[in-house]
Amino acid sequence: MHKKEIIIACLILVFAAVVFAFSIVELNHLREEKVGILALQSQKEQNDKEKLVILQEIALLSPTENNFLNAGVQADKINYNKISEFYFKKVHTDVGLYRLANIYFKDKKYKEAEKTLLKIHNQNNTSLQLMADTYLYMGEFEKAQKNCDRLEEENKLKDNCALVYLVRGKDEKIKPKNMSVTISQIAAVSNSQSRALKIYFYLNAHVNPQSAWIYLKGQGEKLKTSRDGNIVFGNEHFNNNDYIKAAEYLEVARKIDPYYPQVYEHLIEVYRKLGNSKLEEEYSKTLKNLIWH
Repeated sequence: MHKKEIIIACLILVFAAVVFAFSIVELNHLREEKVGILALQSQKEQNDKEKLVILQEIALLSPTENNFLNAGVQADKINYNKISEFYFKKVHTDVGLYRLANIYFKDKKYKEAEKTLLKIHNQNNTSLQLMADTYLYMGEFEKAQKNCDRLEEENKLKDNCALVYLVRGKDEKIKPKNMSVTISQIAAVSNSQSRALKIYFYLNAHVNPQSAWIYLKGQGEKLKTSRDGNIVFGNEHFNNNDYIKAAEYLEVARKIDPYYPQVYEHLIEVYRKLGNSKLEEEYSKTLKNLIWH
């Protein structure tokens, strides 16, 4: 190639580079202009779903952590958990991590919520409360208490922490002003067996059956002489398809109170599952006699 041709080729390349650079600058300018227009639209938009569409477009055109966060928050607002999870995973600030953990918590992915919360550098009252709630729902009551203790120092206890202290037997840490009426009523129960059963039923109804079962297993020694305690243990084993163990607990309950109809109702179901027609028939007759007399 001649020297003149090389010079021409170089000039063409330079020109192309200049045109390309100018095009990039122009495209960036148009993109920023479009993002600005969309941002104004999002501020005026009243429909939450339409606003989410706008914020997603902004995040696509300008993929910054702040724009990802805005789209995620809007998706969270209308309970589009999968979409909010997608955006929050792209935000690596403490705020983003908290938001992601909260989505995991709402989706009952407690292990994922725990892992995400532990990545937060500067824990505050909000993240500590979510951490306490997460451990409560996992049935890890000691860890839940540790986070509640940190909240207590700043006088930010909530009802769930009062429940944690009840579960842990730390009545001295409970602050009456932080309790709901129901939790206050449980705290007022002095009989240890009755209180343990009330805590179990509260956990089962307001937290989840897993945490309730974990708590109950820890109360075995306390409830072994309780009719209702043995019935509850029997029902838990029944629900877990362990009919032999269920029968053992229900038979103990029957011996404690042989005149309680509910024990026989459960025993009939258990022996039906076990295929023991003899005991099923025997307890059916006993139940009938108790009801009619």
